[in-house]
Amino acid sequence: MVAASKTSGGSTSSTVRYILLYHPKEIRNVEDIVRICSAIGCEVLAIPRAESSSDPCGIVRCVDEEGALSEISRCKILVLETEGIDLHLARLVDEKICISVVLGAEDYGIPKEFIESLKSAGAIVVRIPMCSYGVSYNVVTSLVILLTELSLAALRE
Repeated sequence: MVAASKTSGGSTSSTVRYILLYHPKEIRNVEDIVRICSAIGCEVLAIPRAESSSDPCGIVRCVDEEGALSEISRCKILVLETEGIDLHLARLVDEKICISVVLGAEDYGIPKEFIESLKSAGAIVVRIPMCSYGVSYNVVTSLVILLTELSLAALRE
């Protein structure tokens, strides 16, 4: 579970514990995220699409929206979305918390209703890294950028 951790005096900084994939479309992205998460020790959950030829449930633990919210709300929730806010991640690292990251569907993101449910659980909606306005990076790349920012923030602590 070490994504962004630094030990000083026996304390551990923020740790990414869960990655939640909302309606993943491309199974190769799921496979890449599983590889990344196995390297850092976090669990990947998915809310599968109703109709899809690529089912993530053979690769990751699948949950419904209610189950996902129950599971990930044990930690501080970061939702990566194109309409989120820019966030200085060092303040999260300073809180020495566990983190759940929610990634939306590659083709349509996360429905506003589910984002509101996440916000009710205390989620922070973070702007997905973008190469230009309206053109976001691939979901795997966005996750890696976020994990890198969290790790760098831990090192600056």
